[in-house]
Formats: sequence, structure tokens, C-alpha cells
Amino acid sequence: MQQGFNLGSIKLSSPVILPDGTRNIELGSGVISELLGRGGMAHVYKIWNAQMEKHRAVKLMLPNLASDAIARFQTEIKITAALSHPNIIEIHSVGEWNGLDFIEMEYIDGLTMADVLLQRGALPLPVVTALGICICRALNYAHSKEYLIYGKKHKGVIHRDLKPSNIMFSADGRVKLMDFGIARPVDDSLMTTDGAIMGTMQYLAPEQLDGKNIAPQSDLYTFGAVLYEAITGQKAFPQTNIAKLMKCKTDNEFMPLDMFVIKIPPRLKRLVHKCMKFEMNKRFADANKMLNELIQIHADLTPDTPEHVTHQFMAMSSENTVFAIHTRSLFYKKKRIIASIVLFVIAVGITVGFLMQPAPKKVQPPAPVIVTQSITAPIASPSVNQKSKKSTESKVNPIHVTRPSVKPTPVQNYLDDLRTRYGLTDEIAILSKEVANNRYQSAIQVYELLSKENAASDQARILYMRSLFALGKNEELSKVLNGTVIDDAEFFLKKAALAYSKNETLSALRMLELSLSASARYLDAESARVEYLYLKALCSSRMFDQNINEESKRKAMDSWYELKSVMRSNTNHSYFKKALTEMQRIGMNNASR
Repeated sequence: MQQGFNLGSIKLSSPVILPDGTRNIELGSGVISELLGRGGMAHVYKIWNAQMEKHRAVKLMLPNLASDAIARFQTEIKITAALSHPNIIEIHSVGEWNGLDFIEMEYIDGLTMADVLLQRGALPLPVVTALGICICRALNYAHSKEYLIYGKKHKGVIHRDLKPSNIMFSADGRVKLMDFGIARPVDDSLMTTDGAIMGTMQYLAPEQLDGKNIAPQSDLYTFGAVLYEAITGQKAFPQTNIAKLMKCKTDNEFMPLDMFVIKIPPRLKRLVHKCMKFEMNKRFADANKMLNELIQIHADLTPDTPEHVTHQFMAMSSENTVFAIHTRSLFYKKKRIIASIVLFVIAVGITVGFLMQPAPKKVQPPAPVIVTQSITAPIASPSVNQKSKKSTESKVNPIHVTRPSVKPTPVQNYLDDLRTRYGLTDEIAILSKEVANNRYQSAIQVYELLSKENAASDQARILYMRSLFALGKNEELSKVLNGTVIDDAEFFLKKAALAYSKNETLSALRMLELSLSASARYLDAESARVEYLYLKALCSSRMFDQNINEESKRKAMDSWYELKSVMRSNTNHSYFKKALTEMQRIGMNNASR
């Protein structure tokens, strides 16, 4: 064993006063510049090493700890020092300060996953899979690492305390697993001497609560709970009452991912649910198998590497990053789907062409092809209808086939006039035209004339909501929004706007977060982004007005500045002007009072 790791337990004759982080006290290889955090077993400081011109972090043990806590700290030193992986916090040295053991490690300039979730809510799915791959790599390494500790050879380390606060995102996008404070070798007893449960209960595997022997699959359960929170922005076990939490944990009762409005790939749902199986043998056999599955899911979401995705996520501002990564993954998925469809159509065309070849001796003319149009058939865009104008002009609209003898009413004449004006027969395409031309009252009238099937389509309902919103018909809009759920970004944006108008700011912010996890199928991406930023800035201003302080001021100013930057090419737009006035108003306000 290295000499530096032979740190015996020290009985202190008098209490040692720990640095508060405000004075330049020597610690480890440098001088304290900041207190980063306080824990039940240690404090963590940021130090400055002048010779290397680098910051590092030092974890300093608290004075007068119980003997088992001291043993755990020393075990952490030995275990962490034995691990060397790009996704695990790096240990530089160990030592002692005034009789207290410390670990000096790399300083990560960034945020914990817990901080990211608190600030930004649910993560974009490509970021979730990128995070999952990085941490799975670390677990796979730790679970299979061979090392020597206390003179005994071991294989594998179980972390036992995986949670968002133990995962770091560096400013440049690196993902690191840290805090092996209660880690144990796979083949050792994994409970403390008094049988106490170790770890954060909301994330622990059922076997950890039951006091049973645990295995690497216990870390996989815990990591499944972490991924669940990354996807939804909510804890799988949010109970704050200890009795209720214990019951839900031991019964393994949590809301399935199918219950969330967020559009989650089925394969990713299955992965998280498999990790969180109650029976250990029904989970992934090891971290490597889980890693391989995550890699495949990630490849379906984005062509970018995990490192590139997390770098993008941390390098840009939170709103820009979420939007850019989400829309890029959607484009990538659509491109793959379109490519598959094209290949399928080509294959079918070749097959049909071969089968339809005329017989060599008897050539017969091909039978005429009769094209009919279903009243429920969706029209992708007005351009498609323009191309099919000639083929549809001679058809009888299926809506009127059952009542050919009924004399057209003025309402029917109105819809017929619109068909003639636009040269379209498809009702939803006509509705789309009216909305595009800002003829919102007419659009509402068209919607009310739609067949039952067409009126129930997502596109028709979205266009109807857009018209109600534009005309300020909030009562009718509220009934529609509360009576249905559409997995579309514009639906959640409208819900956010309505909630804001009712002074329900927190509800508006929740709807804005949901809008980031849904695609905008009937609104161009840039418009969806602008609406999101504008509503978020409005909410930030209101929260500043309700609680004036430096933090709320900074958030409000940042929100309006980002909107102003996006709108800089359109300075006459009301949103740009609103951004200017709000930034001036908030900037002149004394947030320190």
C-alpha cells in the first residue's frame, strides 16, 4: 500500500474549527478560495494551486466523527484512489489537516445533475441517453475493476448512493460520477455495523431497504430512478412522508412512464422500467448490457456522440440548448424515417413493376386506376393539394354524397365559396389557409363545419385553438385545452399562455417545460422557439415583481436578453420592443432592497 494512504484514526483532544471558506487558509496543495458544500461526514472546499495555476477540490473530514464514519471515509479514500476513468472524479492525493483526513481531487467547474434539473426541469432525450451512456461506462468500469484494499484483493465496487447530486456536468460538457463515500467492494458486507440503511432513500433499490445483500444490479436500479427523473423532471418516489416513502419503496410503486404526456421512445421506457424491476434478477445482468442498449437508443435519437450532446447542452444557454438539441433529434429521426419509407417504396415499386410485367404472348392494356379520397385522409400541406387540384375537381365531396337532394344552405355555400377561392377540396387544408391568412373568425366557422372525424384530428384542433387564442376567446379556449391533451408543443404553449393570463405562473412554467419535450407539428420551429422564450420571459418578469432580489432580477434579465437576441433581425416586432422596455424597467429596479 502507498504510504500516503495509511491514515489512522485520530482522537482529537480539542475540537478543530473548520475553515468557513472566507479566508485564504492552506489546505492540500493550495489555498482555500471557497467553501463548496457541507455534508454529514465532510466539507468540500475549492482551493487554488498557484504553482499549477489550477483549482482543485478538497474533501475534508469533519472532527469528532464516530469510528464507523471515520472508517467509511478512509475506505472512500482507498476505493476512489483505485479508480481511474474519464467519467469518475479523479483523485490527486490524500493527506491530513490538523489531524483530519482529506482527499484532494479534480475541481469540476459546472453543475450537479440535481442543480440542472432544478433550473431546467426535464432534460432533452438525447441528453438523457448521453448522460446514461457516460454514467453506465463509469459503472461498468467500477463494477469490474480489480484492486487491492486493506491487503485484500477485490473485484468490483458498488457505489450504493447514485443520485443526481452525485453526478456532475462540467462547463465543457463532461459527465462525472463522484462521491464514493459509502461504496463497498462487491464481495464485502454492505451494511454498516449497526445495520443502518446507507444511501438516499428516494433512489435506493428495494433490497437496500430490506437489509438484504446487494449487488451491482442495485446500482442499476438506482440509476434507473435517476434516468426516470432526468426524463420526466420528477422523482419516481416523490413522497416526503417517511412512512409513505418506505411503503412505496418496498412495494416498488411508482408512476409508469406511459402515464406522462412526454413523448418517450418505447425502447427507452422499457430500459428504465427494466432497471427498476423489484426482483434483482429481472434487471439488466450487468452495466455493460445496459450500456449497449443505451448506445442503440441514443443512435436512434441523434447522430451526435454523447460527449458532443452534453458539450452542446452545457455550452449554450439552457433554453437554446434544450430547443436546439430537441429539434435536431427530431430532424434526425424524421430523416431516418423518411429514408426508410423511400427505400420501402422503391422496393415495393420494383416488386410491383416485376409482377405487373405483361405476359410475353398476350398483351392487355392496363386496367384504369380509380382514385378515391377518404374524408379522414390527412393532407400534409397546401402544396400537396395544389398538385392534386386537377384530379379532385371532378369528384363529388364525400361529405355531401349521403344528402345529394338537400338544397345547400348559406353555411354550405360559405364553405363551397372557400373551396372555390383556394381551389381545395380538403376541409382541413381550407381551415389551415384561413388561419394562415389571419382570418380567425372565419377559421372558427370552418372548424364548426368540419366532419366529426376531421374536427377530432390534432391538426384541426390545434388550428382551432390558435384562432380562439388570437381572438382572445379565453373562456372557449380554456374549455378546449382542459377537455383534451395533444402531444404537440403548440398545445402546451397555448396552455402556458392561458395559465399566465390567469396569473398561474408556476403552472405556466410547467407547461413551458412540457412544450420542450413535444414536437411542433403545425408550427415552424423558429416560431415555437420565439413563443417559448417570450412566455418564459413574461413569467420571469412576474416572478421578479413578486419577489424582488438579485437572483430573480438576473433570471428575468437573462430571459429578456435571450428573446431580444433571437428577435434582433426584427426590431419592429412587439416582442423585441417588449424585451427592451422590460430590460430597462428591471435594470433600473433596485433588487437589493
